[in-house]
Formats: sequence, structure tokens, C-alpha cells
Amino acid sequence: MDAQSSVEQPLEETKEKIERPPPIFVSEVCNYAKFSKFLEENDVNQCARKETSSNELVLVTNNVTDYRKLQKVLTEESKTHSHRADFGEIGFHTYQLKSDHAFIVYIRHLPRTMNPQEISEELTEKGYVVRRVTNVPRKVDGQLQPLPLFKVELEPNPSNESIYELHALLQVRIKVEAFKPRRLVPQCSNCQFIGHTKTYCSRPARCVKCAGSHPSS
Repeated sequence: MDAQSSVEQPLEETKEKIERPPPIFVSEVCNYAKFSKFLEENDVNQCARKETSSNELVLVTNNVTDYRKLQKVLTEESKTHSHRADFGEIGFHTYQLKSDHAFIVYIRHLPRTMNPQEISEELTEKGYVVRRVTNVPRKVDGQLQPLPLFKVELEPNPSNESIYELHALLQVRIKVEAFKPRRLVPQCSNCQFIGHTKTYCSRPARCVKCAGSHPSS
């Protein structure tokens, strides 16, 4: 291997590890100049911007650090509305970073009455970093009934693939299945808009029952 190729290879590997943050969609900006000044004052002005036909302002950051910082600034502003007289009472939504996606599997045949905490502790002892374990129910005669099926969410880690090799857990024979994401377009249960979820939404709440300006609950 020559000197040039040995330099190029690490550079290529570094490029593959750089994550591209999702865009942040900001609505209700009534004065772009003052909003731009607000970003500059909070040191989050280093982002690409464009406006959509639906009057949303799309902000795109260069890296994950800038994305998290911008998201934090906008979240605080949307809660306090400290600049509403300047550029409007903003709302925004975004999406989860790929690096934050949980590794999800389903474990079949465990007793439906088993405590999810027991499952979590057993997986932890086997070296997995567990984010959450929940029982998967089904509706019978209008009531939710537990199934011998548990959804397991692990923190991202290349070694998570080994969980498919487990055939027993807590002295019970099991089957580990891959998570198959739903292909349906999501609807936010906070603002009722299509295309994103409540977890990453800071828009004003909208009731799904009466369309009033309050949470559906």
C-alpha cells in the first residue's frame, strides 16, 4: 500500500461516519429578517434555509452538534414565545436522528404475565443495553389482552445482531424476530399534521375531535 492510498482510506471511512441531520421545519415566521437575527443572537445561524409553498421555513444544519443546538434553541423559544412580537409565535417539527434509532426486535413465547423488567435485567446481564421492554397486546371484545410477545428496544450497537442467536431466555425457549416498520404515513397526535410524530413536534396543539387549540386529551 502506497502513502497516498493509506491517507485516502481513513478519509473515506470518516466521511461514512458523518451523519446528515434531518431538516427542521419552522412555521408561523412572520418576519424573516427578525427571525434571522434571533438565530444569530443565539449562535445558531450557520444553517441553510429555504421556504416552501406552504410558508414553512426549512432549516438544514451541517452536523449533529449544530442540529441539537438549533433544536434546543427553537424548543425553548416555542415554549416561552419571548420574541413573538418580533417574528411570530413559531412552531416547528423535525425527525429523529438516525444515530438515535433504537434497535428493535420482538421476542415470542415468553409468558404473557412475565414482568418486562425481568426481561430487561436478563438481557442486560447478557451484555445488551436495553432502552425499553414492553408487552404487545391485542384487542379482544373491546379490551386489550396481553400476548406472549414482547417488544425489545436496544441502544444502537453493532453487536446487537447477536440477539438473533438467542434461543432461550429466563429458562423459556424463545424466538427472536426482526422489527418490520409500518409503511403508513404517520400523523402527529399533537398538531394532527401528516408526515411526522408527536415526539419531535413543537407546534401548537390541535384537538383531533373538535379541532380546538388544545391537546386531544
